[in-house]
Amino acid sequence: MVDISIPRPDFEKDRGQIGIETLVVFIAMILVAALAAGVLINTAGLLQTSAQSTSQDAQSGVTDRLDVSAATGIVNNSTSDGKVINQTTISVSLAPGSDSINVSKTTIRWTGPSGATTLTNEDFSVKAVTDEGGTVPVLNSQNDRFQVVINISDGTNPVPELEDLEGGDEVHLTFVTSSGAETVFQMNVPASLADAEDGEAVRL
Repeated sequence: MVDISIPRPDFEKDRGQIGIETLVVFIAMILVAALAAGVLINTAGLLQTSAQSTSQDAQSGVTDRLDVSAATGIVNNSTSDGKVINQTTISVSLAPGSDSINVSKTTIRWTGPSGATTLTNEDFSVKAVTDEGGTVPVLNSQNDRFQVVINISDGTNPVPELEDLEGGDEVHLTFVTSSGAETVFQMNVPASLADAEDGEAVRL
């Protein structure tokens, strides 16, 4: 007759053994996993911060622009070339959706008959027309209106790279704010300045 009984385990002989080495390895694995999780969390946080900063910079580079509305020039009749424009005044304000802009930190790329040059705050001055918070040269309100004055050859601080503008001259201006946003404006001197008086302001 076949014996189909299931042998009973001998608990005295078959007890599991957990050595101290196994426990150490187990604890080490837990520590490594915890450290790896911490590194991943920190890395994810840094990437998120960097992405937010990059997004904000990109947005500022598009939205933080100046709005250039008009420009005038002062006629000078004391030169050997006849009547010329030796000073320009450009009206600026915040473009819609723009945050505050420090106009004195803006650069102006001037391209005209005398060539191309980049003007910094040493080459122009900023005057307030409307300044609600008294913050000139910082535009911080849509109601603020400033004037950027460029002395081509007039005044105590003329720009040596520039030449006086004559009738029919064109000047392309590119205003670049500190965030990198650009605004392009073109000034056109009237075809003739013969009828303008010395010191008169003419629209450009």
